[in-house]
Amino acid sequence: MKPRSLVRWFFTLCAAILSIGGAASAADVYVMISAGFYGVYSELGPAFERASGHHLITTRGPSLGDSPEAIPTRLARGEAADVVILDGGSADELARRGLVQAGSKILLARSLVGMVVRAGAGKPDIRSVEAFRKVLLAVKSIAYSDSASGIYLSTTLFATLGVADQVVGKSRKVRGPPSGEPVAAVVARG
Repeated sequence: MKPRSLVRWFFTLCAAILSIGGAASAADVYVMISAGFYGVYSELGPAFERASGHHLITTRGPSLGDSPEAIPTRLARGEAADVVILDGGSADELARRGLVQAGSKILLARSLVGMVVRAGAGKPDIRSVEAFRKVLLAVKSIAYSDSASGIYLSTTLFATLGVADQVVGKSRKVRGPPSGEPVAAVVARG
């Protein structure tokens, strides 16, 4: 994100947290957040705490999936959250299931899916859809996250590109933080 976008994101987050009013007990604000937003949040959260006097109590987990750490799983079993920060599609699904307040979604960012290769490997040509398709077919292994971006890749994009059957045997879903590790760490190890 650009610095201006970070500031806008931070103030949007602050407005969302402050709008909950009496929902947070005392000065504690319970936040559930997915990995995609955690980097920015971890930098801006302390500034929010200093400026507002609120204390952020943060729980991390994937936007979707069936792991015990997944945000939908946590909410379904009754874990408390005043603010939930995750991808928009997952927010819509949580509202549909009655796990978050319908109509409370605020768009914070536009998130893109990234790609990394192991150190020393050549930079793949992914400048076109066909080039990306060829890379997926040629690589020895593919790792993707168990959160929204990885689920999109494995359930939608691979099929759309017509490579789902060819990549299934060399693909690995990686459980991300807090109990797992970033996909990039798995790629770095090979």
